[in-house]
Amino acid sequence: MPSQIVVDNRRVWYFCCSPCGLSRSTESSLGLPMEVDVNRTLAASVLTVALWPLAAHADPDPAHGAKLFRMFCAGCHKIADANGGSDPDLNGVVGRPAGSMPGFQYSAAMRDRAAAGLVWTPANLDAWLTKPAVFMPGTDMSFLYGFSRQADRDDLIAYLESYSPDYRPDAPAAVPAQ
Repeated sequence: MPSQIVVDNRRVWYFCCSPCGLSRSTESSLGLPMEVDVNRTLAASVLTVALWPLAAHADPDPAHGAKLFRMFCAGCHKIADANGGSDPDLNGVVGRPAGSMPGFQYSAAMRDRAAAGLVWTPANLDAWLTKPAVFMPGTDMSFLYGFSRQADRDDLIAYLESYSPDYRPDAPAAVPAQ
């Protein structure tokens, strides 16, 4: 018999059909009803959702960003002395003008954005990594769906910043030597 929910006087009673305790809801593992106060449960849920962005990710973690880079980026890009694919080298990417690596054939979309003055600041990288196909329609980047979690983007950007020693948030972008 499936679990039953009975609402009585603003309280919810759960009846468990699973004597093993492997049920996913809050019913008793012995099949006995457990009382849950709806007001307290609702208040705790609202508070959790409201405070989650503050507690979810305090400081970026470049070590986690390195793992993400190896999993999702290293097949096409290289950084440090690692071997990578044929896509642009990401050493020093933070603060660099978009589309400025010599010898790489960029998409028309990237060339247009570069001509408009796009610089890879942390904010622009965040927007790019969220969903490259939305940030730059027509891009040739194969990772079109991006990173949905803000913490992952922050970690990856912190990792890229660790290989961009010349980046200064208040300095104008420098064009790499040809």
